[in-house]
Amino acid sequence: MSYGYLWWTVNSPIEAILAWGYGGQFIAIIPEHNLVVVTTTNWILLSQDRGPTWITEAAMEVIFEGVLSAVD
Repeated sequence: MSYGYLWWTVNSPIEAILAWGYGGQFIAIIPEHNLVVVTTTNWILLSQDRGPTWITEAAMEVIFEGVLSAVD
């Protein structure tokens, strides 16, 4: 991953550009699939038992495994 101008870029295995917010909030642009995915969460209620980081990992999984597998 690389970072610049408040955006993250991912080059492997799929090229993506991410605006990465706190608690699982993302805007993911995946040019190869002409796709933009936005995730938001109610992280305060969801993170009481597990802490705030697991929801970020879950959102990334939804984007890169759930959504991308559906468009492939």
